[in-house]
Amino acid sequence: MKERTFLELLDLTLPLGGGLILRNAFATGEFKGKSYVYKAGKSWCTIYPESSSNSEEKEHIHIKRGHFHYAALFEPEKRTPQLTFWEDEASSRPFLQKEAGGKKPPFVYIFPPFYDWDLKALPIEDNQALFHKWQDQHGRIFTLIDF
Repeated sequence: MKERTFLELLDLTLPLGGGLILRNAFATGEFKGKSYVYKAGKSWCTIYPESSSNSEEKEHIHIKRGHFHYAALFEPEKRTPQLTFWEDEASSRPFLQKEAGGKKPPFVYIFPPFYDWDLKALPIEDNQALFHKWQDQHGRIFTLIDF
């Protein structure tokens, strides 16, 4: 297990492209197909499209700082891997161990797509290689410090 800050993980993932999911008990927001950047304040971190002239111009996500303390890679079968963010390790276990009733992660970075679903799930080998290189360089499990 490696120690990283939440912002360090954003620095390591957002430039790759991919997507983001933010969920709570009432809704799920999914953002795909753009490059994202972030702006960190004292209490909040705002993630928004790189093409925006400011963080409030287009769709964006506000994440309260200090909420996530654990992150882990999740590799669902026949789908693109995800970096999942959790309040703590214990809350991640049921989901990561694929137990029935496990709560889904509140925040997810989805790596660039592994398959082209318009071409009958044709593998996108460059994106698969990118993920494996990222995993080899950075690891699979993270303790988040100093959000």
